[in-house]
Amino acid sequence: MRPRITQTFVVVIVMACACMMRTHAAEALPTNVEIDVSFVSFELKDIEIIARETVGAAPTQAQIRKAWMAGKGKLLATNKVIGRSGEKIKTEGVLEKIYPTEYQPPMGGDGATVPSYYYDPHPTPGGFTTRIIGCVVSLVPVIDEAQTCINLMMTPELTKFLGWNRVEVGQDEGQKKVTAWFLQPDVQAQKVTTNLILPIGETIVTGGLPDSTAKELTYLFITARKGGLSR
Repeated sequence: MRPRITQTFVVVIVMACACMMRTHAAEALPTNVEIDVSFVSFELKDIEIIARETVGAAPTQAQIRKAWMAGKGKLLATNKVIGRSGEKIKTEGVLEKIYPTEYQPPMGGDGATVPSYYYDPHPTPGGFTTRIIGCVVSLVPVIDEAQTCINLMMTPELTKFLGWNRVEVGQDEGQKKVTAWFLQPDVQAQKVTTNLILPIGETIVTGGLPDSTAKELTYLFITARKGGLSR
């Protein structure tokens, strides 16, 4: 006796095949994750005013977002980071400043191996390092199974060059001290290292980092979006 193939059975098989094809297509199509990271500074006096509306003496995320939309704050830097879910993504816009960190005592002038007129009493730079100035955003976004949130591990950093410091380097030669002045950069770094869950399409505010003058605070506005391949 041959099994009877009904119309309902055929419909079920077709729907199952279509579902499997859609699932396979979704798995084959890579998913891009779009993360916006913006550094916004507010004057401390403005933050203090809105913070007094809370018992915790700190403004809420909603209050900070409202202050920004009302015209408060200043945009210091903004980054749009796009990449695949689960992959490390990094944007970097910096200026490299190279400066000495170690000094060697003067050499030569002993009259035997090096003539005395070649002698320089000033210390000689013997080691150098590089300091980056600018904005660096490094993150790893992972979309959850429900496709509603992004698990975000990130390290955004904003570094400002404030000027040069004159560093004294010298040594004693008998009763005389030989002194030289070298310049090294004065740098302000504002950095956040965090691991958070960010609902797709929403904006989270974090930070509150003081600047070198202690008159401004910097907050990070982080927004997550999910998108397929660009067309």
